Order: sequence, then structure tokens, then C-alpha cells
Amino acid sequence: MLKRIMQGLEFSEKNLALDLIAETRPGGYYMDSMHTIEHMREVALSPTVATRETLRSMGNVRRADAGTLAMKEARKILRRENPAVFSKEVDEKICLRFKGLVAGNAWLEE
Repeated sequence: MLKRIMQGLEFSEKNLALDLIAETRPGGYYMDSMHTIEHMREVALSPTVATRETLRSMGNVRRADAGTLAMKEARKILRRENPAVFSKEVDEKICLRFKGLVAGNAWLEE
């Protein structure tokens, strides 16, 4: 969300939707308008790690915390095919040269 904020705001006629605001009036409902539906997909963020649920709505359900979810997502990303990964031989040479360095495939270990 911060990255989106840092992109700045666009003040164009299309973006401001002043005609929709005038049509909807204060207290009106704009969520089902085509303008809103089309543009929310451009700016809305649906996080994969964090949740937008409130504690009240979650009730007593025990869910994984953000750190656990982040590690799960990181492992999923790191398991993907990556042509930039060192070969096993190169990785072993690097580890021999730099003692105490974590092996390049350490993320595979659970």
C-alpha cells in the first residue's frame, strides 16, 4: 500500500469521476458503479500475507501470524524454478571459501 501511495495521485477528469460524485450525491452508494469496479482493480491491494480481518470478525479462531505466513510465502517463491541459482558445485566452492556462510539451498530445509 505504501508503494501505491508513493506513486502519487493522478488528478484527471477520468480519475476524479466528478460526474459520478454528482450523480451519486452525498450518502449515496457508488460501489456498484462501473467506474468504481473498473478502477478499484487498478489501485486495490489484496495482500497475500497480511489480513484485513478485524479481531472481532475473526472471533476465537486461531490463525497463523504474519511472520508465519510470510515465511510460507517466501518458501513458495524460493521453490520456483530460478535460472540464476548457482549450480551445486559452485555453491559448494563458495561455502568452502567463506566459512560459516549459509548454503544457497538452506531455504529448502523446513
